[in-house]
Amino acid sequence: AAIESEPLNFYYATNQVLFHLNMVFHPKPTLEIIQRLMKRIQERLDTRRQMIVQRFFIPTVCNFIEWHLPHDGLLKYSIQAAECAWDALLSLLQPMLPGGEAFRLSSSL
Repeated sequence: AAIESEPLNFYYATNQVLFHLNMVFHPKPTLEIIQRLMKRIQERLDTRRQMIVQRFFIPTVCNFIEWHLPHDGLLKYSIQAAECAWDALLSLLQPMLPGGEAFRLSSSL
């Protein structure tokens, strides 16, 4: 597939997910794109860039989850996408939560 040969381009991958959603493709290839992109984000970007990319990609994943949630036969894809997004966000934010190594308490911005 074209997306496989495309270099690490998060804008392109996000647009591919939106294209698959808008064309009402079967959710399996769309979920594969979501999972592949989440993995690449974690492996290849520093924390700051991960936050920026996730800021724009997570709402798209939420749309995917919401659109497939009402259909019993497609529920498994919603669950897998939710787990993928949750794991990615948790691994990104956990060090910044109370008890994490990057947690700082401040009274100023």
